[in-house]
Amino acid sequence: MMRTHSLCGLVVVGALALTLGACAHKSPKEASLDLDAEVPKDVNTPLGGLTLSQRRIELGRAQADLVHFMATLDSLQLRRDQNGQVLFKGFVDEYLGTYVDPMISTDMHSKQPELAGLDATIRFLEAEMLTKLRSPARAQKTIDTLQTLYKGREDMLVDWPIGKKTTIEKAMKLLEDEKWRG
Repeated sequence: MMRTHSLCGLVVVGALALTLGACAHKSPKEASLDLDAEVPKDVNTPLGGLTLSQRRIELGRAQADLVHFMATLDSLQLRRDQNGQVLFKGFVDEYLGTYVDPMISTDMHSKQPELAGLDATIRFLEAEMLTKLRSPARAQKTIDTLQTLYKGREDMLVDWPIGKKTTIEKAMKLLEDEKWRG
């Protein structure tokens, strides 16, 4: 029994030594790992199959999150909870900056028929959220992007305001009214 354990230990040590030796050996033709290299930006590549399905799920999750955030914000405003609103604004800013904005930073989704409606809805929700959080410059930037990306497709339906389907043209008018009501 003792002999079996020492034999197994010897095999494990030998395998470990071979693995470390292989990792330590570097041929001159191999490129070194550049830890300071920039990650390539999301390019406008066509989506299909599994990638399209995954992106649809991500956009759907972002839309659901924004709908819930909007309900939370409405509740905080209804209760006149100023401290909660300030804390929630910080959370939403972080969420938009790290999750939503990078995801919709390209025009790829607006050109993909399966994703265009979700993309436009998320952008409307973001603009409404920013308006309610008193960030008019960021809200206007989102509105300008919407107008640019969906020019000529004003008859496309979006799920905005929440719970209703409206055309982009009508939604833009509602958003402009909302922006000035603030």
